[in-house]
Amino acid sequence: MPYRQLICKVLFALITPIGSAAIVDDGNENPAVSIKPNSQGFINVFNGHDYEWDDEECISARIYYFDGLSHEMNLYRLDTTHNGHNTDPDIAANNNTLAVTWTSNDISDEGIKARVFDPNINPLTPEFAVNSTTSGKQCEPAIALD
Repeated sequence: MPYRQLICKVLFALITPIGSAAIVDDGNENPAVSIKPNSQGFINVFNGHDYEWDDEECISARIYYFDGLSHEMNLYRLDTTHNGHNTDPDIAANNNTLAVTWTSNDISDEGIKARVFDPNINPLTPEFAVNSTTSGKQCEPAIALD
């Protein structure tokens, strides 16, 4: 696929409304995109607000396919900690795994959480802390897979 088409598809992902009753489209803040492991599309992760949990910020994802800009209507909530502040997600993929990381509240300030998923965004691990130091601020994570 030419890079120009891919860029158009990514831009489409970033401006498409979420369309969920619980998680409301308020800008799809801090988006990150990765090719889907089977290369049939890509996954957009972002933080938004979940009004079922008192307007907290949560990490969400949506899958888009390379077949004329269609996308799944499913919206996946990736984080499980309801602490009011989960932001700055990043995503990476290899042949059969997705890894997502984000900034989250921890004991002293902000820490880094992560979770591993299969290509269809089914969880393979629980949410876990990535940083071993919990004093001070750790934020704005980046992730890669080999």
